[in-house]
Amino acid sequence: MREKLNVVLDWLERAATIVAIVVPATRKVADLLEPNKAE
Repeated sequence: MREKLNVVLDWLERAATIVAIVVPATRKVADLLEPNKAE
């Protein structure tokens, strides 16, 4: 059970890292594509 939990936690950690990188990058791209919506 603990091994399975560790696998899940590792996966969540990776997912969180990916989100932390992708979300700001996506926002920058969206700002570049639609500068008028910055307000």
